[in-house]
Amino acid sequence: MIYRSIANHIDIVSLNEDEVQTHLNRKLDLLDVFQIEEALAELEDFIPVPVIVVHTKHWALAYGKNATRFSRALKAGVTMATTRFCYGDDFTVENYMEIENLSASDENVTFADAINTLPATTYVVFQLSMLTNQMELRSVWAIHLLPDSCPLP
Repeated sequence: MIYRSIANHIDIVSLNEDEVQTHLNRKLDLLDVFQIEEALAELEDFIPVPVIVVHTKHWALAYGKNATRFSRALKAGVTMATTRFCYGDDFTVENYMEIENLSASDENVTFADAINTLPATTYVVFQLSMLTNQMELRSVWAIHLLPDSCPLP
């Protein structure tokens, strides 16, 4: 596999939900925390890099060694992508700020809360503007939740 041959030369790999499911050869329930935890452990074996980023229609996360250092970039990237999705390429700073301040959907918050209850892992969860840190034990997650919908009129 190409990932194994280049793993020593890269620090981070980013995959969308379709790419993850293709690599694992199965569909995932993107809001099932145990399926996602299992999938990330498999990806970590399959793609031996320090940090794996996964972005889906519900959330985006960084998983791996010192992934918290990507927290601000992850939040900014998701906010930018959501702003472009909602407003196109001709968005304003105000549009970006509006998206940045939106609340996540209840099901995405439930997913993030469930991730935070898993043992032996550090989680940094973004529920848009709210950050929760827990003690670092083994791995690190950084999660940014996508808003429930675009604020278009």
